[in-house]
Amino acid sequence: MRIRCLSLLAFPLWAAAQSTIPTINPDGIVRADNTRSPILPPGMVFSIWGHGYGPHDGCKGSGTEACRVQVLLDGTPIEVQYTNDVLINARMPDASPNQPVSHLVVVSSGLRSVPVEVRRMPENAVISLDGVARVDGPVWIHVDLSRGLGVSYPSMARPWDFACDGFEVRRNGNLLPPIPHPMLGMIYSGPPCPGTAGLSDGKSQSRLPLHLQYRFNEPGTYEVRLTHYGDFGRRADDVRIQSDWTPIHVLPSTPRAAIGLHPQEPSAVVRDFLPTLLARPDDEALNILLEYLYHASPRVRSYAADALYYWPDAIVEPRLLATLHANGPSPVVAARLKAHVSEVVAASMDYFFSDDPVLFQGAIAAARLALAEDSEANTQLRARVEERLTALATGNLWRTDGQTTIDIIALLGQIHTERVHNLLWNLADHHTGGEQALIAITWQKDPKDLPRLTDFLLAQPVGEKGEPSFSSLPNLMHNSFGDAALPSLRAVLEKARPVSLRLRCAEELMRANDPAGFAFAVDAIEHGREWKLQVREFANNQFPDARNMTDADLTKLLTDHTH
Repeated sequence: MRIRCLSLLAFPLWAAAQSTIPTINPDGIVRADNTRSPILPPGMVFSIWGHGYGPHDGCKGSGTEACRVQVLLDGTPIEVQYTNDVLINARMPDASPNQPVSHLVVVSSGLRSVPVEVRRMPENAVISLDGVARVDGPVWIHVDLSRGLGVSYPSMARPWDFACDGFEVRRNGNLLPPIPHPMLGMIYSGPPCPGTAGLSDGKSQSRLPLHLQYRFNEPGTYEVRLTHYGDFGRRADDVRIQSDWTPIHVLPSTPRAAIGLHPQEPSAVVRDFLPTLLARPDDEALNILLEYLYHASPRVRSYAADALYYWPDAIVEPRLLATLHANGPSPVVAARLKAHVSEVVAASMDYFFSDDPVLFQGAIAAARLALAEDSEANTQLRARVEERLTALATGNLWRTDGQTTIDIIALLGQIHTERVHNLLWNLADHHTGGEQALIAITWQKDPKDLPRLTDFLLAQPVGEKGEPSFSSLPNLMHNSFGDAALPSLRAVLEKARPVSLRLRCAEELMRANDPAGFAFAVDAIEHGREWKLQVREFANNQFPDARNMTDADLTKLLTDHTH
């Protein structure tokens, strides 16, 4: 009987402690699958973080309650699996919702939290046909996303890539296959999803060129659905916004209207003119596209180069070669003709000192092909390229922009001659190209450079924001010179002024199991230096068990390596 009374008294004592109203933290509702999606679909297990919930030691649930803690969804209790004082694990009902948004409330010992909204279905987008759609003509879809968001086009160079937005098209209930496109690497430029604009002018976009993803070969009625995802992965469990299936009517084909002036303003070219032109990839469209491979804007050139994939390679390559010989090299032309490296390089020789920035950069792109490890360029052609680059870097880099200067110096690093070696040091001494000249020197792998590299790093002041930190050099020195670089790294660790340099030296020394690196780490932890967290990360990378260690235990581990 006494035991029963104690048991009855224990619960009221805990309940009395729960006198505060339960609170749900901002952003405190988290899906168990760790996605960032704000949607809680049927059957999804999720966590509610806040305070004023169950007992501190935790309590497993049984049905819709755990230690007098409930979760109400629109007033109806749902499954509660676990609770403690700051956490509740619950599960959404299996039944499909009949509304996109519900209200969630936590009830603890009869006290109710303020309701919070949870989304159970994607938000609704409204789409419609923009203008007239025809077979072999453009099919633009107007998109009205919720909350004033705008679609991103073009957010990447790929004309067919709509970033976080995807379309499905069906006819007579059957899904149409999208146009097959090559799997190219991602080149993203723009705001993260959800996006607003693909170019830097800040203007929002409201339509997408559906004809660049699907071909409409027959007139008639089609149905289109847009899905907006949380990121570029476009996972099925990360749908944020979705339209209804929307009918559009496609009219029969008509002859192509006369094409007038070709716009040059980048935004007009890639948002309207070229996408519309690509609706009918014929010979006239290809001729125009080839012109834009030489546009002043790199964004336009990249877009035009990727648009060439709407034609078979057997058609494109001969036309590109003819364009190369007629107009000279463009960076995107050289890159696309990698299989014809000897012809590209030979045709680019006269443009290494061109005043036209596009042709000049095209020549540099051709040089990159010639000096690549897998290049098929013969020894004589490679020697000519090396001579041109060396002459260009000798007193002519003032003509180039910053990125092109870095590109040229990087190419020089692949040329192993005494003249180029001296030239690289001259560039480094004059601080031309940031730290790229020193990087290129390490690629030469000449041990005689180690003392000079060390002196250079020791002479660096504590740089201001935006100045080169040379923090990549310790890793490159270690990779290029092996253990021979360790004395230099120890000297820089001890005497260099920039903290970033010392940290990188410590990291490399720890990788090499050098006591000096571990001694630096011990000092950082024991004295609470500003760089303590970075040092701990180095240790975590080298010793996986260190992630769960206290400072004292980690210090002991690192100290054991200082002897």
